[in-house]
Amino acid sequence: MRFLSHYNMCTLKQINSKFSTSQINDVLNYIRIKYPTGTKNIEVDPASGNVTKIEFLDGSIIEPGSQTPFISKDKEVIFDDGEYKLHDKANDSTIDLHMPKNEYIFHELLLQIQKVNPDEKLNRTAKTIPYIQAHMMGKQLPLIFFLWQQIGLTETLVRHSIDYEVSEKINPNKKASIDIPLTGGRHLFIYPNNKRQELIVNGLTQLPKEFSMGEKDLSSRNALDDFINSKYGNRSTFNFDLMMDNIIDPTTKDLLEFEELPTNFIDILNGPMLNKLLNDSPDHPADLKNLRLRQSEVLTNLLYSELCMSLNKYNNDLANGVTDAKLYFHPDYIIMNLLGKHAHSSSDESGGVMDFNTTFSPVDEITKAGKLIKSGPGGILFKFLFKIFLNSVNISKRQYRCINIMNYLLQ
Repeated sequence: MRFLSHYNMCTLKQINSKFSTSQINDVLNYIRIKYPTGTKNIEVDPASGNVTKIEFLDGSIIEPGSQTPFISKDKEVIFDDGEYKLHDKANDSTIDLHMPKNEYIFHELLLQIQKVNPDEKLNRTAKTIPYIQAHMMGKQLPLIFFLWQQIGLTETLVRHSIDYEVSEKINPNKKASIDIPLTGGRHLFIYPNNKRQELIVNGLTQLPKEFSMGEKDLSSRNALDDFINSKYGNRSTFNFDLMMDNIIDPTTKDLLEFEELPTNFIDILNGPMLNKLLNDSPDHPADLKNLRLRQSEVLTNLLYSELCMSLNKYNNDLANGVTDAKLYFHPDYIIMNLLGKHAHSSSDESGGVMDFNTTFSPVDEITKAGKLIKSGPGGILFKFLFKIFLNSVNISKRQYRCINIMNYLLQ
């Protein structure tokens, strides 16, 4: 899951898990292959080969594409008033799921798997602990470390409704997944009650054993500064604070408000980003490699065009006997082209990539999309592309226009 703004890109990723909670179809296929003894009936889509419906030995049925994706003897998940809710068959009552549908189904699937193999937790290996990792300002660290550094640990736990207590002994009626000793003989016990909470707090397992803190440090956002700076770089906390001040630029804020999303980055992390990471299938292409390549191609092509134009003018001046001929470059050539205001044209008509400042029609949208995904109007000529399907520029194919350009620049 990525969050992009003009300032920086931030990424969330689920680490050390065989499957993300959003990969329900992959978990169903995994059960069909590895734990068929725990199932009674399995329906498979002949076109895709994926499991569409599975019935377990206890009568529970999971069908992700249905209006009732989960059915058991005493409860079922139903679609009601635009959202999924839990229906109690015994009392004929309906309550909120308190979590997105995919997270609930993943939880039920894991329970069914553990009936066959109690040691199976869908972790990558038996010794690894899954958690949510954040990639920010070039640093990869557990998400809870970043949240702790920004708002404090106790505030982070409260915002995610994670139960915890500070005491000398663990509550015998609860099972703590995290036990952090504090100075003074007390402990911080954390009791997550679903997969999301577990993935968040498991990041605390990445603290070194020698790390120590007092009870007051739990609410302090500076308690982790020394550890973060020593492990991830001396200026890490400074850069995180700088990112928080600048990541929501005016344009990004307008887009977030238009989509009715939070405009505070911490709220975005805790809400929409986590929801998408844990519940939505990956977008395709899953990464931005092709988009970055296309952007680099456009900028490289514009820069090379400017070099060619400057060299041609210089050659013409020499041919016409200009004694003080010089190479001249338009200082804003690239950005003006992106804005659609070409330095070598007298026309003020917009024709660049970044010229949407008013409402545009679907036809305009398709035209502009052509500039970002393929060679379209204003894009790069077909004969200048290195690999057509990736639109990668091979500059050598343009050297017939100005073969000695580097020699002139070096002189």
